[in-house]
Amino acid sequence: MKPVNEKSLLHHLFEQMDKLDKGEITHDVANAQSKLAGQAISLYRLEFDRARLTMELQSHAESTGKVVELRELSSKGFDDTTK
Repeated sequence: MKPVNEKSLLHHLFEQMDKLDKGEITHDVANAQSKLAGQAISLYRLEFDRARLTMELQSHAESTGKVVELRELSSKGFDDTTK
């Protein structure tokens, strides 16, 4: 899988719109691509929100002396439910 950033994702979406206009892909394929892009954009938004919240918590800690920590969910390993 090749690396993706906002610019490459937007480029891909515009290519898909162009292919849809030319009849090279079906509406179902375009719809599926759109949903996947939406999920990727949601992940970008979550990461941005987490970074902003981390900065706000750091500022809060500096001004009040009280440290609030976020649980690290994204790096946590999956629980083995087969046992």
